[in-house]
Amino acid sequence: MNGYGTVLQQNHGAGSKGHGRFAGSARPGKKPKVIIVLPPSMRNINLQRLEYVAQDCLDDDQVTIKDLNVQFAWLADVDIAELEAGAPVPSSHQEYLSFAAERSHYTTVAPAGIPPPAAAAPVDTATRALTPLPVPPTATRPSTSAPSSSASGGTFRVFVSNLHPDLPNTALRSLVPAGLQLVDLATNPIRPIGPQKELVLSANFVFASDADATHFMNSVKQATNAGEFEQYVVPGLRAQVSNPMPVLSRNRPPLHPPPVARIPMRGVVRPVRYLPLVRSAIPCPC
Repeated sequence: MNGYGTVLQQNHGAGSKGHGRFAGSARPGKKPKVIIVLPPSMRNINLQRLEYVAQDCLDDDQVTIKDLNVQFAWLADVDIAELEAGAPVPSSHQEYLSFAAERSHYTTVAPAGIPPPAAAAPVDTATRALTPLPVPPTATRPSTSAPSSSASGGTFRVFVSNLHPDLPNTALRSLVPAGLQLVDLATNPIRPIGPQKELVLSANFVFASDADATHFMNSVKQATNAGEFEQYVVPGLRAQVSNPMPVLSRNRPPLHPPPVARIPMRGVVRPVRYLPLVRSAIPCPC
């Protein structure tokens, strides 16, 4: 196979620590060299790829392109054949090929107590590129966001205000159209509003789904616009209807419980709780 012979000479080492078919042992008094024969398709190899190949050949991830003395030479089929047959080779390639022939007489022996080097990264035969190693699975933090009410099967409420204070619960339940699943009906204390301090009633209509709550909200708005809702509200006022809102469970623990700190006070260790919404460094005893 013809190709380009790339000689990698490591500038900062006197011994060879390579392995596999790419590794070469250093001759006495010379720095280690490695000959790599690349296919013609890699005629324009970039330096970053060459750095990866050098790190794999020398089994040293700390090697950079600045640590290498890179030389390029063309090796034809006849040169490789003559090298294998032991025939003399042209002087222009003598340095590279003589070293390649000489390295076959050396055997790389790892020092005692040092584990063998890791295997070289696999090479894709189609693209001649190093196959990336599989990324180990990383531990993900559990999600602290509150689950949506629709996914967890929660309920939804619609807040209606400015109602007549004398309306009983039966009249309020009659406002719900047929077919909607009303889970709960909770009225708030009567309170005065406006400059005339008129007493009004407000109520929360809790439904089993977001669709039922939206249907109820639209029906109240349509009745108000058509003037069919005046008998349920205080004269001179207009019914106020909110959008459907999810109802959070009261038994659900807080997402971020307040941290507990212990500070000594007059020789006594006293637990102190910080306010969850206060970012000040001054503790507030509760």
